Amino acid sequence: MQRQTFGGLRYTVGSLPLMLLIAGPIVAAESPAAQHRTAAEYVSKALQAETEGKNSRREALLDAALEAVPDYSPARWPGFPHDRV
Repeated sequence: MQRQTFGGLRYTVGSLPLMLLIAGPIVAAESPAAQHRTAAEYVSKALQAETEGKNSRREALLDAALEAVPDYSPARWPGFPHDRV
């Protein structure tokens, strides 16, 4: 396997995907508080999109909020489509 130097460090090119696979979940993991902040931001943006008449954008943002926190009640309130209730 070919060796490469990066910033003075030598590594095997084939091991880079393995390192990224291992580090991915560590980097991607968010605290519950951060997940709720993210969901709140999506809902806020969804409300803004609704006032602008951009209903498809609103739907996508609400879906993103529920993906971040599946039981996030502000993304499910009655003013939004009933399939979320």
